[in-house]
Amino acid sequence: MIGNAAQLADRQAESAEALLNAQDLWVPTVVIAREAQAMLQAAGVAEVRVATQVRAVPGIENRERTFTMHNWYQPVKDWFGQDTSPFQYAEPEVRPGEFVLEVGLGNYEVMTDTIFVMVYTKLVDPVTGATLAKERKYKYPTVGKTEPLFRGDAGGFKTTFTDTARPMVRESLREMKLLPSR
Repeated sequence: MIGNAAQLADRQAESAEALLNAQDLWVPTVVIAREAQAMLQAAGVAEVRVATQVRAVPGIENRERTFTMHNWYQPVKDWFGQDTSPFQYAEPEVRPGEFVLEVGLGNYEVMTDTIFVMVYTKLVDPVTGATLAKERKYKYPTVGKTEPLFRGDAGGFKTTFTDTARPMVRESLREMKLLPSR
């Protein structure tokens, strides 16, 4: 019985990874990465690529929604706190002389008239895995009634999320010296 439960959990985790990497799926972390990409390109960085695969944060074993969500929050917080990236980077994904900007979503919550978004960014040396800089930003703007944001394809929520995350990404990139200060 325990063996079957473990196999089922493995299949669910694999299917969650497949879903996260499905084409045309709205994934908040990818939205954050694309915002960073656009800002860096606008600042003149010759080539900025977003990974084709979302990487699973180590330590997330229970992928269910729980009351406190610490099964997600703590592993993401642990990833952010590490001085060395748990991920391996190599050619052709990363070329010599390039750096990696890891982005993560620490949390987002929707309340009656407010949303809360926490964005993590880490600049990583892909050769050594060393974290060169990191920033954590959060905002909780009042957005009016949140229920209408989820009508249809939830376009209102997606826009509100992006509009909330964008200045945090910009501020993080500036503090990491990846963008000019104003």
